Formats: sequence, C-alpha cells, structure tokens
Amino acid sequence: MIRAAATLILLAAPAAAESCDTWQFDWLEGEGGSAPAAHICAETVTGRNATLILHCGGPSEFNLYYDDGGSGAPPGGDPDWVGQLTFASGEISLTEDTAYMAMDSTLHVPVRYRAALYELLRNGDELRLTPSDPQILAQSFTLKGSARALQALLPECAWD
Repeated sequence: MIRAAATLILLAAPAAAESCDTWQFDWLEGEGGSAPAAHICAETVTGRNATLILHCGGPSEFNLYYDDGGSGAPPGGDPDWVGQLTFASGEISLTEDTAYMAMDSTLHVPVRYRAALYELLRNGDELRLTPSDPQILAQSFTLKGSARALQALLPECAWD
C-alpha cells in the first residue's frame, strides 16, 4: 500500500497563460507556502488542463501527482481508491501503484531517484499515462524540458 506523502503537497494548476509545451521548474504556492516543483500540463477535452507535478519527497524520492483534468472524483466515489498507473514512452512501459489523494483530487506515485520511472520521465519525447480504472482519464504529456526541470529540482531536495 502506498504511504501518504509526509511532505508539503502543492498542486497549483499552471496558469491559463502558461504554455503546456515544455516542462517547467518553479516554486509553486499552496496551503503551506511555496515548494519547488517540476511540472507539465496538457490540454484535455474537458477544458481543464491535466497536470503532472513532481515535488521533493522522502530520502532519494520524489512525489508525483497526476491530475487528469477530469471531474476530480475518485473511481466509484471511493476516497481510499488505490490502483495502478502505466507510464509509457517509446518502447518502455512501467506500471506503478498509485493512490487517490482526496485533499487534492489527484493520484500519487512515489518516484525513486535514478529508478526506472525517474529515468523514463527524463528521456524520450512523449509520456503516456494510462490508469487501471477507465473512470480516470488517460493522458499524454510532452517530455520536452523534463531533464532540465528535474535537474533544477534535484538540489532543492534536502536528502542528506
């Protein structure tokens, strides 16, 4: 089972004027103040952008949050929903456990530094996310600028 993130969770959707064509590194504002994040958005058919945001997590770990741009409701209305997300880019496909985070209406996936998912996020042209439950929207994100944004995030994580 995925443990709840003990870090500050900030899920500010990129501003409407912001382009979704490249990954960004920013300090995003949230309930507890500002925190560093690598993030990307993608336009959806719902009119609300989907977002993928990585924050510093526990030792040698990032917290990835996925907002599909849909209703924000968990599958079956279950606030304790757990499932899987498949991340695919080129010939590589990885399936990771995920949990619905009711406070932010997102899915959470821990990402270990230098593990396969981290490397997948840094390389390639496009990332495709496919949830195990069809009530959550699948989405594609560009990987343009992801290596740069993740490199900028890395020194902000206090993993001593």
